[in-house]
Amino acid sequence: MVEIEPTHLVRLREKDRQSKTQLAKAAGISLGYLADLESGRRKGNPAVIGKLADALNVPTSMLERRHCTPAMAS
Repeated sequence: MVEIEPTHLVRLREKDRQSKTQLAKAAGISLGYLADLESGRRKGNPAVIGKLADALNVPTSMLERRHCTPAMAS
């Protein structure tokens, strides 16, 4: 399962000097949805991660939080 890592999203947006409004518009998502992603209230999906990555000019892997099962962690 892949979801957005909120801290990565915020850092990348700030590094790119984009406001939330600018990034939401560039990615084609609502400002409220972006705010929810940045706060961790929503997890996103592969399509949204791709749109945000494109708008930030980064690979999707830079926005992703990857989960592993306990068996994989040991």
